[in-house]
Amino acid sequence: MPRYNLDQLEQRLQKFNPSDARKSREWFAEQARKLGNMVSEKSVMTGSRQRSAIYPGRMYLYQYYPIGVKTLPYYDALPLVIPFSADEKTFTGLNFHYLPYKVRYVLLKNLLDFATNKKLDDKTKLRLSWQYIAGVSRYRGVNSAIHKYRYDRVMSHFMEVPANQWFMALLLPVERFKSGEGMQYMDKNYVWQQSMQYL
Repeated sequence: MPRYNLDQLEQRLQKFNPSDARKSREWFAEQARKLGNMVSEKSVMTGSRQRSAIYPGRMYLYQYYPIGVKTLPYYDALPLVIPFSADEKTFTGLNFHYLPYKVRYVLLKNLLDFATNKKLDDKTKLRLSWQYIAGVSRYRGVNSAIHKYRYDRVMSHFMEVPANQWFMALLLPVERFKSGEGMQYMDKNYVWQQSMQYL
């Protein structure tokens, strides 16, 4: 089976996306999940949007290997993050992979209240900060999705996800939860169950 990157998946989705069905969240979510078997960790990281730096308010995919894997119960090896703060060594953002698909969708939809525009084009980004995050903590999922990352533990380039693909990206089943130095795969349903305890 051929494997596709995000741009190619978006093109495939548009081909069989009737105009009247585009407004249906359930239909879109179903199509994104069907497309999920057409991506792999390698294919989803290919494309023309590879970046060496990140900018707050935009969405990125990247490979990550944290410090202290022996003590961590699990970690996301392929985070899908919208960063909202950064310094020289670290950045902090919302990693949607720690949340079930429906919660991701609702959270992002609510966060669009902080978008620079509603067009979801190349200029769209979210105006998020610690102040904004504290204000939107009422949105289900915000607290469980906040994670800090070290630049020196990012194991790939950053793949920028354009705003018009945000919803498709967060509905694709590309999360890679792992545990320990052996990087054994963890059941995503277990991770989500743990996250939901704090919602």
